[in-house]
Amino acid sequence: MEAVAANLEQKHKILRSALFEKLNLIKTLKDKELTLTKVQSELTALKEQLKQKNVKGLEIKQRTEAPQKVWSVSLDDPSNPCINSTSSENSLCGDNVQENKESGDYCKP
Repeated sequence: MEAVAANLEQKHKILRSALFEKLNLIKTLKDKELTLTKVQSELTALKEQLKQKNVKGLEIKQRTEAPQKVWSVSLDDPSNPCINSTSSENSLCGDNVQENKESGDYCKP
């Protein structure tokens, strides 16, 4: 009888030890899964950032490769400032229109 009880106690200890090992393994696997989930979410975020930067880079490349717009240098252009050649100051067409006409400038207001 005592031998059977001792044998059962020994098996109980072995099973208990195996159970704790399995529980520790489960905990370790859950920790690894958590870590992998975090890494995957970070990787997804980094991929999205890379896509956005690539798009911005392509936009910048297109802007720099696109031909530059040439603005009008016509005297009729209201944004074109008149230069008074008789004075040391430059004035805009809207300022002193009569004075500009008298000085020989052909700017239109």
